[in-house]
Parts: sequence; structure tokens; C-alpha cells
Amino acid sequence: HSEKLTRMLTAHRTAAIQAELMNRPEVALAALVHRMALQVLRSGHVSNRIVQVSIERTHLKPDAGNIEQNRAAMAIEEKRGYWTARFDAAGQGGRSLFGWLLDQPQQDLLELLAFCTAVSVNTVSARENVPSNDVAVLMTALDLDMADWWEATPENYLSHVSKDRILTVVTQAASPEKADVMRGLKKEQLVQKADEALSGLRWLPGNLKVEAFQE
Repeated sequence: HSEKLTRMLTAHRTAAIQAELMNRPEVALAALVHRMALQVLRSGHVSNRIVQVSIERTHLKPDAGNIEQNRAAMAIEEKRGYWTARFDAAGQGGRSLFGWLLDQPQQDLLELLAFCTAVSVNTVSARENVPSNDVAVLMTALDLDMADWWEATPENYLSHVSKDRILTVVTQAASPEKADVMRGLKKEQLVQKADEALSGLRWLPGNLKVEAFQE
């Protein structure tokens, strides 16, 4: 896989992790506390701001131009709209958002924490390899199967790899016989036929799947 395709695949992986994590407050809490504990207990850095936690939203479109069509990305945007509407309503009448948050049930705060933590996740990589241990442990904690969120299509995979690679994928996921029938086709025809052959088979490239993480 090229560096560009690898970054696109791992951007889709990031969106799926975000979509799963935003609905798992207990995992998000552990991930956030893990990050905070590393900063507090390992770095020893001190500044004069009151609260030192920083969350930065991850932007995936530069690496995956069609990310808006991704099922995970659409789920994330729907959740973003929900929380934005609640925040907008909470701020009406001059009420502080902090005061509003203090009045919310703990479960609501956990769900908001999960969403904010989720959209800060970034696993985009240019390296062609299986997920790193850090990514693998998070995917495993979420029981994440990327086949629930991603399928090879011309836009996100097939048009970006060689004919030989497409035939190898069809051989692995469908059958050698189907691949043999496609040999000799021009690239555009091969992509179309492979798209049809792979539909529903839940095939994944190596950097989108992970074995159960072993500590």
C-alpha cells in the first residue's frame, strides 16, 4: 500500500474507533485517565494554568477526502449535533456552561466525556503495518471489528492499488476461481468486478484488523 492509501485507511480506522469510543464511557474514562496519569506521573511538567488537560479535535478529511461518507464519521457528526444543540440551549439566558454541567446527571457527563475523548483520538499513520500496541489495546477494549464500519470500495481502496493486488485480495476473500476470471481485464473493469465480488465478504487489509491484544 502507498503512503497516501495507508493514511486514508488509518483515517477510516480512526473514525471507527471514535464512533465506538463515544458510546463507551467506561473505556473513554480509562483512556483519558491513562493520558492524564502519564502526563502527571511521568513528565513532572507544571504550568500556572488552573486545569492542564488539553483536548484537540482530530481532522481526518486531509487524509481521507470522502470521510463524510464513512458510516462512523456520520455517526460522530450526529452525536456532535446533539451535544452542540444541548450546549446552545444551556447557554441561553446568560447561564454559564459550567453551572449547567454541574446540574447534569453523572451519566450525561460521562457520555459527553466519552464523545470529547473519542474525537481527540488519532491513529492516522503512513507506516504500512498492523496496528501498534497502543492502537491494538484500544481496539481490543472496544471489541472493534473494522468490517462493521469499512468495506473495500473503488473510492477507498480498489482504485488505489495495483491490478495484482486486487487479484490477490479477490483470491483471498472470494476464491481463486473468481480471480482467474478477472485476469486480463482492464483496471477500470477489474475494479468494478472486484467491488461486486468483495461486497459483503468483510475482507480487511492488515492495518485495519488486530488479534486480541495480549498484555
